[in-house]
Amino acid sequence: MKLIVANWKMNHGFGEIGEWLQVYLNAVTQNVNALEDKRVVLCPPFHVIEYIDSELVAAAMSYYEEEFKKEGKEMSDFSQDEIQDMIMNTRAISLGAQDCHYRQEGAYTGDISAKMLAEVGCEFVIVGHSERRTYHGESDKMVAQKVKVAVQNGILPVICIGEPQDIREKGKHFEFINNQLATSVPQDLEFVNLVIAYEPIWAIGTGKIPNTDQLQEVAKNIEDFVAKNLAGRVQNLFILYGGSISSANAQQLMNTKGISGLLVGKASLDAEEFCKIVGLKS
Repeated sequence: MKLIVANWKMNHGFGEIGEWLQVYLNAVTQNVNALEDKRVVLCPPFHVIEYIDSELVAAAMSYYEEEFKKEGKEMSDFSQDEIQDMIMNTRAISLGAQDCHYRQEGAYTGDISAKMLAEVGCEFVIVGHSERRTYHGESDKMVAQKVKVAVQNGILPVICIGEPQDIREKGKHFEFINNQLATSVPQDLEFVNLVIAYEPIWAIGTGKIPNTDQLQEVAKNIEDFVAKNLAGRVQNLFILYGGSISSANAQQLMNTKGISGLLVGKASLDAEEFCKIVGLKS
């Protein structure tokens, strides 16, 4: 299975959401089998998460009403729990957040806890993104704390790592990445699914991407680190790539050995472009 995560960052509000969802959901309807081997996640700004969730539920309800009519059934023939299970298990896109605080609650003005994210339907959360590390001074230790609190609340963390340009040029990227993994991924947790997003800082928004050999080497390095340091603690490992992704390079990146999906930034803001990246004809 491929995991594709859309990170809207500090973009899109209520005015753009309706159109984006309409384009995406129409594309899914026209390509019902395109997502069989993919899990797609949308990480919008926090204030619109609950609204998007309600829109997705409404769209799913309308879909099932039409399908039930074809079979001579009605929504009232099913319990609320059955309907909820159908909607959650077949929804075209899952919801995530772009960050969470490392504590459950407290006097942290402006922050959002993983517990709060779970309450509004988030199944995923991005932690340790380079922009959080750079602009907010987040350390690896803090990222590890966020991973723990996310897992405690039933949310799957997408743990971001990646080296800056000068480290890559010095040939010390593996050392840098391994240090991030050692300190950002709690060594005492067990993961049914461990998601690592490799997003080299030099590729974010620059139009540059690693070549196939470079990306394979990093993926193999991450696999080896997990096998050595988290042996028996990880059931499934997903390695995502992020940085200057477009519909022109998405398939090549996803087909790279060791890569399990994508973390898409700027390109995810355009619904038609994102649909092409996912493999949907918009």
